[in-house]
Amino acid sequence: VELIDRLRKENRALKDTLESSQSKIQDLEKLVQSFKDDQEEIENAILDTIKKLERLEDEVTGTSADAPGPSARGAADAAKLQSDARTPSAEAKQHDSEDTEEELDIF
Repeated sequence: VELIDRLRKENRALKDTLESSQSKIQDLEKLVQSFKDDQEEIENAILDTIKKLERLEDEVTGTSADAPGPSARGAADAAKLQSDARTPSAEAKQHDSEDTEEELDIF
């Protein structure tokens, strides 16, 4: 009889724990869904802002809709910057040669 009472109490405690855990799971699932909704809203706002910036850039630079998009222009600009960074400009070469000539004049 004591064993049955103890097992019933343990069973009730386990059921209470289960109900509490299920309630927490539901709350967390709602929170996750809320984060997903917020993330989607944020992503859409970012995309809208990027599109507005692209239109503004096009208006400022006077490019048409037929011109390459910003990603293509950005890639071309990045490639140019990288090549410029690797090769010294003609002005830099001329400046270096002038420095060499000045050094020679001193000696």
